[in-house]
Amino acid sequence: MNSESQNIEYKELWRENTHRVMTLFEEKFISELIDIVETARNMSFRAANLMQVASNWLLGWRIVEQEQHGEKRAAYGKHIIEIASKAMTE
Repeated sequence: MNSESQNIEYKELWRENTHRVMTLFEEKFISELIDIVETARNMSFRAANLMQVASNWLLGWRIVEQEQHGEKRAAYGKHIIEIASKAMTE
Protein backbone atom coordinates (compact mmCIF):
# COMPACT_ATOMS: atom_id res chain seq x y z
CA MET A 1 0.00 0.00 0.00
CA ASN A 2 1.40 3.40 -0.89
CA SER A 3 1.40 6.60 1.16
CA GLU A 4 -1.41 8.19 -0.81
CA SER A 5 -3.83 5.32 -0.28
CA GLN A 6 -2.85 5.10 3.39
CA ASN A 7 -3.43 8.84 3.76
CA ILE A 8 -6.89 8.44 2.27
CA GLU A 9 -7.69 5.60 4.69
CA TYR A 10 -6.50 7.62 7.68
CA LYS A 11 -8.53 10.62 6.55
CA GLU A 12 -11.63 8.42 6.31
CA LEU A 13 -11.04 7.06 9.83
CA TRP A 14 -10.43 10.58 11.13
CA ARG A 15 -13.72 11.82 9.68
CA GLU A 16 -15.63 8.84 11.07
CA ASN A 17 -14.20 9.30 14.56
CA THR A 18 -14.14 13.09 14.82
CA HIS A 19 -16.95 14.06 12.45
CA ARG A 20 -14.79 16.81 11.01
CA VAL A 21 -12.28 17.35 8.21
CA MET A 22 -8.55 17.40 9.01
CA THR A 23 -6.70 20.66 8.90
CA LEU A 24 -3.69 20.95 6.59
CA PHE A 25 -1.46 20.77 9.66
CA GLU A 26 -3.10 17.51 10.76
CA GLU A 27 -2.87 16.06 7.25
CA LYS A 28 0.84 16.92 7.08
CA PHE A 29 1.39 15.39 10.52
CA ILE A 30 -0.35 12.13 9.57
CA SER A 31 1.53 12.05 6.26
CA GLU A 32 4.86 12.40 8.07
CA LEU A 33 3.96 9.57 10.47
CA ILE A 34 3.10 7.33 7.52
CA ASP A 35 6.41 8.22 5.85
CA ILE A 36 8.32 7.29 9.00
CA VAL A 37 6.62 3.90 9.23
CA GLU A 38 7.04 3.19 5.50
CA THR A 39 10.73 4.14 5.57
CA ALA A 40 11.36 1.87 8.56
CA ARG A 41 9.43 -0.97 6.91
CA ASN A 42 11.36 -0.62 3.65
CA MET A 43 14.68 -0.51 5.49
CA SER A 44 13.69 -3.67 7.38
CA PHE A 45 12.88 -5.46 4.12
CA ARG A 46 16.22 -4.42 2.63
CA ALA A 47 18.10 -5.59 5.72
CA ALA A 48 16.27 -8.93 5.64
CA ASN A 49 17.07 -9.32 1.93
CA LEU A 50 20.73 -8.53 2.57
CA MET A 51 20.90 -11.12 5.33
CA GLN A 52 19.27 -13.73 3.06
CA VAL A 53 21.86 -13.04 0.35
CA ALA A 54 24.69 -13.27 2.88
CA SER A 55 23.28 -16.50 4.30
CA ASN A 56 22.97 -18.07 0.84
CA TRP A 57 26.50 -17.02 -0.07
CA LEU A 58 27.90 -18.50 3.16
CA LEU A 59 25.98 -21.75 2.60
CA GLY A 60 27.42 -21.99 -0.90
CA TRP A 61 30.92 -21.22 0.35
CA ARG A 62 30.68 -23.89 3.06
CA ILE A 63 29.36 -26.47 0.58
CA VAL A 64 32.28 -25.74 -1.77
CA GLU A 65 34.69 -26.12 1.16
CA GLN A 66 33.16 -29.51 2.00
CA GLU A 67 33.17 -30.72 -1.60
CA GLN A 68 36.68 -29.58 -2.52
CA HIS A 69 38.48 -30.56 0.70
CA GLY A 70 40.92 -27.69 0.22
CA GLU A 71 41.62 -28.57 -3.41
CA LYS A 72 41.35 -26.03 -6.20
CA ARG A 73 38.72 -28.13 -7.98
CA ALA A 74 36.36 -30.79 -6.69
CA ALA A 75 35.40 -34.18 -8.03
CA TYR A 76 31.81 -33.03 -8.19
CA GLY A 77 29.23 -35.33 -6.70
CA LYS A 78 25.83 -34.40 -5.44
CA HIS A 79 25.77 -36.58 -2.34
CA ILE A 80 26.63 -33.78 0.09
CA ILE A 81 24.05 -31.48 -1.52
CA GLU A 82 21.35 -34.15 -1.12
CA ILE A 83 22.27 -34.69 2.53
CA ALA A 84 22.25 -30.93 3.27
CA SER A 85 18.99 -30.38 1.41
CA LYS A 86 17.23 -33.20 3.22
CA ALA A 87 18.49 -32.11 6.64
CA MET A 88 17.50 -28.47 6.12
CA THR A 89 13.97 -29.21 4.86
CA GLU A 90 12.92 -31.58 7.65
